[in-house]
Amino acid sequence: MCGRFSAWYSVLEPVPLKIRISQRRQGSAITFMRFLGLVLTTIILISIPGAAQIRHRAELSLLEQSRDCALTHLDDLPDFIATQITRRSWLSGGEWHLMDVLEMTISYEHGAGEKTRLVSVNGLPPNQAYRNAPGAKAVGVFSLQWVTLFQPTTHATFAPDGDDWYRERHCRTYRFAVPRPSSTYKLAASLNGKPSQFTIVGYSGRMWLDVETGYPLRIEKVADDIPSDFPISGAETVAEYDWITISGKRFWLPVQSESFVELSSDRRRFLNVTEFRNYRKFDGDVKVVD
Repeated sequence: MCGRFSAWYSVLEPVPLKIRISQRRQGSAITFMRFLGLVLTTIILISIPGAAQIRHRAELSLLEQSRDCALTHLDDLPDFIATQITRRSWLSGGEWHLMDVLEMTISYEHGAGEKTRLVSVNGLPPNQAYRNAPGAKAVGVFSLQWVTLFQPTTHATFAPDGDDWYRERHCRTYRFAVPRPSSTYKLAASLNGKPSQFTIVGYSGRMWLDVETGYPLRIEKVADDIPSDFPISGAETVAEYDWITISGKRFWLPVQSESFVELSSDRRRFLNVTEFRNYRKFDGDVKVVD
């Protein structure tokens, strides 16, 4: 009983002044340390970006990576030739009907750009150049829309549009828009034997960037601001890219594309589906003449 009472009593016994002062100091130190910990925690929380901020930085980083690749891409390309097969169709009764199949040779040479030569129409020799052939034609799809988008003079704007999987690759998608004053997207039309008409239009679309490389897997483009009196009322293109080996080295180039056109007069619609094949190094002795 005594032992128990002594223990209980010692709890109730008044604490000497020196001990009380030291406890107050200890309590003040604990309070200060807690305050300091709260301040440090607040600083750390402020300095560490949230998930949305981290994602935004990653999106900008991938876009800049793609821009750097695009602006050096043409310099890295060798002079080369490829075969282009285009299947042209028109829409009738809700179904697409094949009009013809064009085979062309496409060449790219530094300093000279692209050249196109029509090789055959439905397997037969053509009787005119590609640009003069009747029907819907896509010119310039091969000149890499990706590179044009990132050129400073294009003044393109970009906005993140979420993640996606395309061709079994993790992609980040972006919406883009190019205003008409800085656009190089040209539409041309010649109907009923009349002289060709031309117009420059703005465009907008969406692209899929590979998160590992920054290279585009797919670019969709829609013509904007088409003049109401122009023979074409709508135009869209889709280009897909992949690694192509030329002389033992890999390059990022188009593998297929689609071009859609709608006429203003009767709303007729045309579709061109194109495959790019047989890439090989351009021989200086080979001449491609349209």
